[in-house]
Amino acid sequence: MAQEFTSADVLAWEEGAQDSYFQTSVMMIAIVATQTGEHGHIAECIDDWFGGGDGSQPERSARIREVMEGLPDYHPQALILAVIEKECGEF
Repeated sequence: MAQEFTSADVLAWEEGAQDSYFQTSVMMIAIVATQTGEHGHIAECIDDWFGGGDGSQPERSARIREVMEGLPDYHPQALILAVIEKECGEF
């Protein structure tokens, strides 16, 4: 559980700000995946999953938001990573 910055904090933001935060977070996780030398397949999956056309980002953001609503006391980055790992495999 997070001590200071939680998913509840993010959920209090306007939806557009949440979506921007999700997009930035997901892309940073994808960049990290490309740099490990072992997780290129995860980076490709993230790109396909989150960046797979105009309709995918709102749907994926809604999924992240749903997970955060269920676990509002957890750090948002942990929950975003958990959603990605469920979709694309563990780091």
